[in-house]
Amino acid sequence: MASTSAVQDAAPAAVSDDVTQPIDLDASPDASLEPALGLEELRAIRSNSTTAVSQLLDKKPELLNAVDPGAKATPVHWAALESNVNMLEDLYKRGARFDAHSGHTGMTPLHYACSVGNLQVAQFLVCTAGCATDARDTTGATPLMIAAQHNWPRVVFWLAQHSPDGLALADRDGDTALHWAGYKGALACLTLLVDFGLSPLAPDRYGATVLHLAVARNCEPNVRWLLQHPEANAMLAATDNKGRTPQMVAEEKGLDMLAWLLTDGRLEKRNVVVQNLHKNVLAAYSNANHLFSRLSVRGMEKAIELRTSMYATPQIARSCPGDCP
Repeated sequence: MASTSAVQDAAPAAVSDDVTQPIDLDASPDASLEPALGLEELRAIRSNSTTAVSQLLDKKPELLNAVDPGAKATPVHWAALESNVNMLEDLYKRGARFDAHSGHTGMTPLHYACSVGNLQVAQFLVCTAGCATDARDTTGATPLMIAAQHNWPRVVFWLAQHSPDGLALADRDGDTALHWAGYKGALACLTLLVDFGLSPLAPDRYGATVLHLAVARNCEPNVRWLLQHPEANAMLAATDNKGRTPQMVAEEKGLDMLAWLLTDGRLEKRNVVVQNLHKNVLAAYSNANHLFSRLSVRGMEKAIELRTSMYATPQIARSCPGDCP
């Protein structure tokens, strides 16, 4: 599946430690793709100056849908990555393509926007520009999966409410947004996706559940939270295609703490307080307002309870796209 800076990440399904390196933006250009953005044009677009880009396109309108030589992404991709709504609006008025897939990763502008967690940009791309929420990159990943693995709960919440049919979509390895959240240590999105009804018992193409993946990546907070789930016993007994339970994966990888937690440590699970729950999940609920219509009754009750306890909405911090630690 993918995480962006126009980047690809290793699929969690194989329970592997290998992670594909980010795409080299300085790689040699593909001469077959024309027109191409030169270095100066790319710098102008990534400078986040709408005026500079507007002047550039006035002089060279053929660059409207051009691609850069590295990521092979269009100006719309880069504007989405830089969270520049004004530039996106200008490109939209000029008739730029908003459904283009980047040459290396196959990502759309919506994938790029979801990698940096900008809800306003995502809403513009979907509601105004008509970007498909079920668009796939080269690994079969949807924008929801990208937002989930980068732990952007407000974006996950909105996409899940806007396109509920996309919740259960899986990539080419059978991994859903829930699998990715579990594997990447995205605890806020993990809890949110379970609230939306995704089952932690669902296996991917390799038979791995979200608990297998959380263990394989040594994501202790995710493991602790999953052990408090009503279906914890079934998750512990589940085996992947190699016949391994989550405990066996922990032992195989030499993760002594998790191996203990999955056995004797389970006796203390009711006393475990999951720390570092992403505060933005509270923002997702507290800002829900008109988004409640598709939530379950339990989810609505939780949302209302959290909303009444909130006195301010944390701002989502910008971050450079790339692999989560």
